[in-house]
Amino acid sequence: MRRIDRRWLGWVLVVVAPLIVAVAVVADGFARQGYVYARAFAFPLLAVPLAVGLLALSAHLLIRRRNLRLFLVWFSVVAALLGGCLGLQASAFLTTFDPGDRTILADTPRFRLVSYRAEGLFAGSETVLRVQSRNGLMSREGLIDIACFSDPYRTDGNEWIFGSATFSGETEIEAVAEDGTTWRISFDAVSLAAPQPLDRCTDAPAFAD
Repeated sequence: MRRIDRRWLGWVLVVVAPLIVAVAVVADGFARQGYVYARAFAFPLLAVPLAVGLLALSAHLLIRRRNLRLFLVWFSVVAALLGGCLGLQASAFLTTFDPGDRTILADTPRFRLVSYRAEGLFAGSETVLRVQSRNGLMSREGLIDIACFSDPYRTDGNEWIFGSATFSGETEIEAVAEDGTTWRISFDAVSLAAPQPLDRCTDAPAFAD
């Protein structure tokens, strides 16, 4: 590769690296406010080591002194690997459920009802329900579960286990347990949260004394 090409590519990487981090940080901020489509880019803990790796490559292309170049490259590689490992562990610890593990339960022109499976650390898994707005790229998801069902290890009764759910009104859902028990839950059209959410997790057999 000619020197002019190497330097051009090196400066491009210097510009791109911080842009990757900036996009990830901004997307993370929007994702924390519930914006659904921002989740695809909301990985700042992984963007940082990626940016470090790009800066290492740019150092290799731009710096002429061989010893300094090798030191910066190896330092960046180690920093990127450590940052990536810590980022993956932190992401797994901070995330209560995998946003990709989503099931769409029902749709209306304005709202969408979805469920997630959250694996418990000391007990069975949970099924949580949330409401999303349907507003294109500005679609949001409520930050608080409107319903939670437990899937206990012990088969103490399927009244704790999620069966189905759908919309029963403009701002109301109907949630049904496996035994047929039914609840009506109202939610706010702006916050997408329920004033009185359904909690079938806290007192479920897997958590009971």
